Amino acid sequence: MQCYRGNTRVFWLESLNQENGRTTIMLHSNGHSKSLLPAPFSCRSKVHEYGGGSYCVFENHLYFVAADDQRVYQVDIEQATPKVEAVTPLSTLRFADLITDSTGKRIIAVAEDHKNFNKPENFLVCIPIKKSAAQHQSPRKSDLSKIHTIASGEDFYAYPRLHPDGKQLCWITWRNPDMPWDKTELWLAELGDDNQLSNKKQLLKNTPRASIFQPHWSPKGELFFVSDADNWWNIYYISRHELGLQDGKAHKLTQLAAEFATPLWVFRMQTFGFLDADTLIACYTDKGRWHLAKIDLQNPELLNIQTTDYDDISAICAAQNQAVFLAANPSLSPSLAIATDKINLLIKSQINIDKKYISLPQAVSFPTSENDTAHAFYYPPTNAEAEFSA
Repeated sequence: MQCYRGNTRVFWLESLNQENGRTTIMLHSNGHSKSLLPAPFSCRSKVHEYGGGSYCVFENHLYFVAADDQRVYQVDIEQATPKVEAVTPLSTLRFADLITDSTGKRIIAVAEDHKNFNKPENFLVCIPIKKSAAQHQSPRKSDLSKIHTIASGEDFYAYPRLHPDGKQLCWITWRNPDMPWDKTELWLAELGDDNQLSNKKQLLKNTPRASIFQPHWSPKGELFFVSDADNWWNIYYISRHELGLQDGKAHKLTQLAAEFATPLWVFRMQTFGFLDADTLIACYTDKGRWHLAKIDLQNPELLNIQTTDYDDISAICAAQNQAVFLAANPSLSPSLAIATDKINLLIKSQINIDKKYISLPQAVSFPTSENDTAHAFYYPPTNAEAEFSA
């Protein structure tokens, strides 16, 4: 289950066991939840095979990737009976990491072409969208020419993200044989109304080999991201002034011997967001347990939020002084939580297991090679119907 927040609405993916695992997109608004995808539509991207970032929302329009044919479709979520309409034609293209621009006239996404089955190609694209039924016609194969490639040539792409003013686009790339947790590059360019990139440049070009995770624009137009340049995944940022320089430097926001990121298995993984222009909320893992923290950007001091009930936190999204995220612990399956002054469960997982059968982990540490320390969890045997002895 994934989620992100927009205005007073919360959206997430939910697998429907009663429908053979069909994945729908859920909306929670004004105290009520509903599914936005009529059967048989199921939402899933297959880019990089693992997918992720398979939908986005602009105002009352939902755009999503269909699991069966990998086309992008649109739905007006205000309609009493949702009508699903295709945005892209049937082709060998797959799409992921979808976002819309500030006008809602185009989708920016990672695309993957499987025309050559043995060597699929990755690139960034702009997809024009039409929101009114009067404008809409079922796309034909010839409409592929209207999907504009804006960046290509690298093996892999992720995190296309627009500056708040809609004029600059950042993204990350990486090349074989590297994995995204080995080495990635951060790029920046100006995006015109003609779907062309200009003034393209690699940021942090002189930084040692590092993995950059989740570039994310602040409300003030500063570029935040996570990097393991110091061997730990900490949060950094590049100021607006430094972004304008050829060799702009990054400033370190956090300095913990902990991880503010996780291996990039799927698109749109998020470990931090902005509650407001001056406050960042993030999750980090220390010795295998996840914690939630707020950071005052005017006085960068890490402030932990009490999260004793949850030690697995992910998929953070924030806006308007609230954050939503996935929360779990050994006896609670991943559930949707919301944090304001305190943390409450918004949507609780429907998987219920008697706690008498759940083994609660015990954190252990032990010395390993090169005078280092390894951390692990020990799960003692637990069964209400059996006895165990040492």
